[in-house]
This record gives sequence, C-alpha cells and structure tokens, in this order.
Amino acid sequence: MEERNPGSPRPRRLPTLVTALGVAMLAVGALLLAAVGAYYALGLYSTSQLDNLNASFGGPPSLPPIIASVARASESESESSLGITAPDPPRPQTQLPLYPYLDTTAPVGSFVAPSRSDIQTEISAAPDAAPVGFAGVRSYASFPTTQIHPKYWHQPMWAGADVYTALDSSATKGFIPASELESMSKGSNAPALRLAIPAIGVYSDVSELALLDLGDRRRYETPNQVVGHIPGTANPGELGNGWFFGHLESPVAGEGNVFKRLPDIARLLTNGDPVYVNVDSDSGVYLYQVVESRVVHHSELRLYDSTDSTITLVTCANRPMYDYRQVVTANLVGFRPEAELN
Repeated sequence: MEERNPGSPRPRRLPTLVTALGVAMLAVGALLLAAVGAYYALGLYSTSQLDNLNASFGGPPSLPPIIASVARASESESESSLGITAPDPPRPQTQLPLYPYLDTTAPVGSFVAPSRSDIQTEISAAPDAAPVGFAGVRSYASFPTTQIHPKYWHQPMWAGADVYTALDSSATKGFIPASELESMSKGSNAPALRLAIPAIGVYSDVSELALLDLGDRRRYETPNQVVGHIPGTANPGELGNGWFFGHLESPVAGEGNVFKRLPDIARLLTNGDPVYVNVDSDSGVYLYQVVESRVVHHSELRLYDSTDSTITLVTCANRPMYDYRQVVTANLVGFRPEAELN
C-alpha cells in the first residue's frame, strides 16, 4: 500500500467548491435582476397604455334602430302575401353615393359587380357630382352581421373584417325598451344569475359575494371562477347601481379570468360599436348598454349609487402589478320576459 508523503501538497477542493458556488450565485442573481427588470419594464409599458382603457359611447344608450332595408323587405313580404305590389321607394337624387358598389342591402357575403351603365345612371341622376367610375370593381357587399365598418369607409378595398354592430338588432331581438318598464326600487327584484357580453365573448354565472369579517376590518370575498355581485347594490332592472366584480387573471390564487377580455370594450367604444350586457335573473333578461370605460387607481375606487338603472363592471388593470381597476358602466335599455326565453 502506497503511503502519502507528508511533505506533498493536499488537493485544493474547498476553494474550488467555493468558487463554483460563487459563480452559481452570481448567475442566479443575474437572472433575478433580469426578471425584476422585465417585471418593472412590463409594468411601465402597461401603465403607459392605461389611457387606452378610457373611452365612452358617442350617443345616448338605446336599443339599436331597425335596419331600414330589413324593414322594407318585411313590409314587401307582407304586402306580397296579400297580393299587393308596393311601389319602389323614391331614391335621393341629390348626390352620388360615396361608394355605390357597396350594397349594404345585399345578402351577406354576396359579390357586387356594378356595370358601367349602372354607374352612369347614378352619375346622370346627380349632375352636380363629379364623374367617378367604378367599372370592374368587385367587393364584398357586406361583412358578417351588417356592413363594412365606418372606420374603413375611406379605404373600402382594404377594409378589415371588424364586425360593425351599430345596426345589428339580432342581439337585442325581442327586448322591450326600458322606457316602457315600470321602475323597481332596490331590493324588489330577483338577483342576477348569469352575465353575458356577447361582443367580447364573456359568459359567466353570477354569485353573491359574502362579506368577510377579518377582525379589525371587513371585506368582500373575491369571486372564484365567476362574476361576483356586491350584496346590497342594485339587482337587475332595479333603480340604482349594481356592482359586479371579476378577475382579469388570477395567476397565483387560480380564481379564473372571467373578465380577461373586458379591456376590449374600450376599443369597441372608440370604434363607435355599441356593447350590450345581458344580465339574467328569474324574471327575465335585462339588457344594458355600455356607456363608459375608465381606469382608476385601486386606492381611489369607491362604490357609488345611481338614480338610474345601471350596472358597473370592475376588473384589475395594469398587469403584472394589478394596482389599477378598469370600471365599465352600462345603462338599462331593454328587458325580455322569462317567458320569451323558452
């Protein structure tokens, strides 16, 4: 057996381990610094975009008007069934239509290819209009639901596929205008069961939030996978303001993200698109139209009431800090009785 020479140097294992550990800690520290930097950079960018969540609807809330062409088609169908031939409605002769090849009364998805003679007739009917030729132009008559979105009217050939819902009555069919309803005092109607915002794909059950006693203070529980209604605020259809809370996202607690698309409402309002909220109860469906989206710091959020029938939807904003709240207000515009649902 070979013996170690007492005078030979020992292996330097400890310094090597210390060096390796130090390098590893530096690497971990660099990664943590990069993560913190990314976190704050994302927070600063998100904060700079908060103004995009401030928007309002440009007109008074109401049920959408009936599309004139649809009404004329219904009247013609009724008259034809009685053997009555209705005369063609008079056409305005003052000026040439802005885009004569966009026929918004044609079936959805159909093509329109006006002939030169048709265009010449339009021009002849409007002597003051400058001659414009659209021969050979082929375009979709309308996009899904109604027609080309007004924001693309200046460039119709390059229009996007944004759905223009301002004249779409399908989402509000069968509703009675709110002006024909009797006012209901707070606490006189059934609570909300479900909430839907079809324009942004939100469909959720509604739960009454419990008031938690934490000893030195009280707070409402957070909604878990549902939209939460604050007890004591207005129920659907009642005079007053009904408050509904939902998560934008809940990465830590895992309580869902029912309002993940609520920020899209501001974009729709900016485009001039009406946004409707359906709130179901045992008595029927109450239809609200969004009139405003705004952002406030969480420390400034206060529950307030209203003299009208309104609802307010609240979710977090400014990810990943979530220190702001998006507040969406909607006014009652219609009601569909429970009997109409079956």
